[in-house]
Amino acid sequence: MQPTNWLNITKFLFRNPARFGVLAGKVAARVADGAKNEATDSSIGWIERNSQDAAAIALTIAPELWEEAGEFAATMNARGTAIVDKLPFKIGGGGDYRFLYWLVRLYQPRVVVETGVAAGWTSQAILSALSKNGQGELHSSDFPYFRVSDPEKYVGCVVDAELKQKWNLHLDGDAKALPKILEAAPEIDIFHYDSDKSYSGRATAISLIRPHLRAGGLIVMDDIVDNSWFQDYVEREKLPFTIIGKRVGVIGTIAKPSAG
Repeated sequence: MQPTNWLNITKFLFRNPARFGVLAGKVAARVADGAKNEATDSSIGWIERNSQDAAAIALTIAPELWEEAGEFAATMNARGTAIVDKLPFKIGGGGDYRFLYWLVRLYQPRVVVETGVAAGWTSQAILSALSKNGQGELHSSDFPYFRVSDPEKYVGCVVDAELKQKWNLHLDGDAKALPKILEAAPEIDIFHYDSDKSYSGRATAISLIRPHLRAGGLIVMDDIVDNSWFQDYVEREKLPFTIIGKRVGVIGTIAKPSAG
């Protein structure tokens, strides 16, 4: 690791000593998980066999919203790229923000919770869809990219200022943020998970969230190809699921909500 990175980490922990425990916990979890954090030929094959195309699903259920989502995504890509290209470091990508926008428009949720914000591509998608719906709020959990100087200022940098009124952002990591979020919003319609990709990280977050998921609610998880957690969970719990492409897994049934 470069000396500048060590200096930034030291500054970050000096300003935020309570976050040392979060970092230590992440390291410990990855060591404890061991081989569980590695994808296998079996788990990759299972994902490929069950993979579906987002457009095919969306066009069957709500084609007009998929077209709208495409217009949003094109505008978002141009605007977001212009912002992140000016950053002094590379920041995480945005997940499938067109699909998330479409899903939020379709479900008209009152409460959406997400983990893993980074530049805020998916946050912008969710908040834009909520604004278009005329209802709903987003609660987000992130942990700043501590290897750069003053990392907090980059979290959600692509999110429009006018959308932040309906955004509750927590920057202490999932272990601390999710209990606080659930206290403020005990019933969730959509949960988007894109933070700690370790086996135990996924398990801990979903064990907290699932009891608070409203009937018919959805869990959307990014990067399921990284390990077998998603497959193990839906098969063990016998849950309906959809795999979008080869990286996004949805727990629950994607369908147009019935009126009322």
